[in-house]
Amino acid sequence: SKNVFYTKKSLRTDPPQYDIYIVGSDQVWNPYITHGLDSSFFLDFAPKDKVKIGYGVSIGQTKDINENFKCQIKEHIEYMNYISSREKTAAIFLEKLINKKVYNVLDPTLLLDSNSWDKCVEYPKVKNKYLLLYNLQPNKHMMDFANRISKKYDLDVICFNKNEANNADRTFAYNDPNNFLGYIKNSEIIITNSFHGAVFSMIFHKPFYTFVHDTRGERMVDLMEELGLQDRIIREDIDEINFYIDYEEIDRILSIKRKESLEFLSKSLKI
Repeated sequence: SKNVFYTKKSLRTDPPQYDIYIVGSDQVWNPYITHGLDSSFFLDFAPKDKVKIGYGVSIGQTKDINENFKCQIKEHIEYMNYISSREKTAAIFLEKLINKKVYNVLDPTLLLDSNSWDKCVEYPKVKNKYLLLYNLQPNKHMMDFANRISKKYDLDVICFNKNEANNADRTFAYNDPNNFLGYIKNSEIIITNSFHGAVFSMIFHKPFYTFVHDTRGERMVDLMEELGLQDRIIREDIDEINFYIDYEEIDRILSIKRKESLEFLSKSLKI
């Protein structure tokens, strides 16, 4: 649509006219991110006779969803034709609310392989080899861990979160996705508590370790377990750093999941 909608009212008053409507994916059904459940993300503005699809929807930590939000979510999703979630735990949770299959699919970023993302990469102007600390949530343990690795392997530390940059060699603020991808692909190793920090580390076959985010960690744990990468989750101090990850096996699993995810889209779009 050429129109931009800034309010629920404008969406309902003059909704965009299509045969199929899709909503997805990152945190769109997380009431603690959208400040209460936003019915627009459940496509309530779409005409009742049109197809409504949820692709890879995320609801945050299922254990944090109270009974009030459960009732609201159930009411909203009963009118959707096809639903999928990128988290296995969320798919199980949603399926229990309604008498309808909820599929587990890949995050949309993983529907493309590295060859596709390579076309978007813009490398940063950095001379020295570096460790990228992509920390969305301040975490002293994570900073200490990153500094220990950087000293052992003679790496600079480039840090995303300026609040934790006291011990970093430099910070960065990316202006666009291309720049962000360049920082990841150009690094020697990534330490992150960001889901997509881990995802793009895998896409570019980079060594990485992840710390579980306090309020959004379920999606990270689900993905690591599904790919057999539980050893990449730091829950306590480790003595030895392993730069090797069997990306041939990871790519094999992702290829299967990518096929399943695209089949869900083909089925729901009827193509």
